[in-house]
Amino acid sequence: MAGYPPRNDTPDTPVLLPAPIERIVLGLQPVLGPIARRTPALATITHRGRVTGETFQTPVRAFRGDGVLAVAMIHGTTDWVRNILAAGAADVRLSGTQCRIVNPRVVPVGGDADGLPDAARKALRRSAVFVADIG
Repeated sequence: MAGYPPRNDTPDTPVLLPAPIERIVLGLQPVLGPIARRTPALATITHRGRVTGETFQTPVRAFRGDGVLAVAMIHGTTDWVRNILAAGAADVRLSGTQCRIVNPRVVPVGGDADGLPDAARKALRRSAVFVADIG
């Protein structure tokens, strides 16, 4: 599948993984979903497609701190990010707890890390970070 996954590179939200690794990661997502529900380090974001209206569940490595949820965007600006930005909210299951996230935004590489968990601050050195308030 030439050109898949699509490259979501921009200067503010670079893709950090080579295309072959991206394909492997995408292939693993059906397996990671059930694991994410039981692993404290992973979260499952439930969001609705902008075009189809279909509900999707995406496993991510999320960091929680002081009322915010942060996810390093090592894959660039992906569909789940676009979907949540368009909707303005989503549901997240993190460490067995269901919560709602609101006010989604993207902090570009090297952006303001105030109020973000330590791991997300470190990620901002090389990748953009998706941030939302836990509401």
